[in-house]
Amino acid sequence: MRNFAIFAVVGTCLAMPVSVSAHEAGDLIVRVGVAHVEPSSETSDPIVVAAPPLPDSRVSSLSSDTQPGVTFTYMVADHIGIEAILALPFTVNAELEGGVPLATGSPEIGSSKYLPEIVSVQYFPLKPESKFQPYVGVGLNYTLFFDGEASDALNASAAGPSTVNVDDSIGIALQVGADIEVADGWLLNASAWYVDADTDVTVSTTNIGDIPINNVKINPFIFAVTVGKKF
Repeated sequence: MRNFAIFAVVGTCLAMPVSVSAHEAGDLIVRVGVAHVEPSSETSDPIVVAAPPLPDSRVSSLSSDTQPGVTFTYMVADHIGIEAILALPFTVNAELEGGVPLATGSPEIGSSKYLPEIVSVQYFPLKPESKFQPYVGVGLNYTLFFDGEASDALNASAAGPSTVNVDDSIGIALQVGADIEVADGWLLNASAWYVDADTDVTVSTTNIGDIPINNVKINPFIFAVTVGKKF
């Protein structure tokens, strides 16, 4: 439902008529609001524990999160902008399926904080004076993972007290969005990104050594609703 609501906002924007304003070369657009990250994948390579892969054992679920966020767009030309997105750290919890005995019956293996840092080139197809400005973008994402923690269920299992380390990730990001000017220089914005973000995880346990969890496909969608100001 959250995903549908964001796309509905963008779709409504796309249907609105054009009025007079400006998105032109030299403008700096700052947008502040909330960003929601929804991992789109629920899989990894099979988990290996000192021998063959465990049958059907893999990451089966990754949690979503919502945090305050801000974007900065500088219009390098009337139809071209460069954008950077910043947010407070998101948290993702990973659950497993198959073959891995965890204590308390919980499927959760651990969690990590992360920051998807995205720089995009945006294209605004309408005239600079249009009050409604849809756009598309493509860019590069670098996702920084930190503060990995093993779950209580893993720490209490036969593996013993454990730590979790998640590798940083780099990939392509695709974007669609729209600005509507509601007052002089003030905007409402809805936008969405698809981020290519695969990573490898190492779970270091006390009793059975390191457990690699490779090729965790996070590949999140990021949805944002913001209020913006042009300078």
